[in-house]
Amino acid sequence: IEPTPGNEVYIRYQSFLSQEELTTAIQKRRPTKIDIGAVFNYPPKDNKSLPSGKLQTQERELVFDIDLTDYDGVRNCGCDGAKICPKCWTFMGMAMEVMNEGLRNDFGFEHVAWFYSGRRGVHCWVCDDGARKLTNEARSAVATYFEVNLGSEKNKNFNLSSPLHPMLSRAYDILEPRFVESVLPEEGHGLLSTRA
Repeated sequence: IEPTPGNEVYIRYQSFLSQEELTTAIQKRRPTKIDIGAVFNYPPKDNKSLPSGKLQTQERELVFDIDLTDYDGVRNCGCDGAKICPKCWTFMGMAMEVMNEGLRNDFGFEHVAWFYSGRRGVHCWVCDDGARKLTNEARSAVATYFEVNLGSEKNKNFNLSSPLHPMLSRAYDILEPRFVESVLPEEGHGLLSTRA
């Protein structure tokens, strides 16, 4: 619970035994923001009285954060950082569609919700019971599944296997028409246009 607008001081490890307790706390503190945390094996408000390491996460939402800053290298609309325009927002729509397809078709998740992050991108919340109960290793494996290593500034060597992994093949089918329409032409990001 963030009690004061713009005050980055958070009251962490709050827990409530009933809806009435939560309602009373909200009415008393009048927070501008509430972050939902994990389900723990003990009430989080007791964490300082528990032996070290005793408070363990039992469940938590599976959340992905996609930021436009990850696309700064290809945003040719004049935006960078947290600046956003309709042209560069097309990258968010493309990322959401590819990831949504993978989460639903490859992992079988049904309850996938997308939210504007409030600054420079989107958050994807996977709300299925099974997603909330994933181990840290399984959560990491889901995230890694969507990573494509295209090299780095130091190591520009990368190879995509042939045939493409089915996830990459599907992503290509989703993205290719959108790139032709929104990214390559001058009215888009002009990656293949000739500028006067």
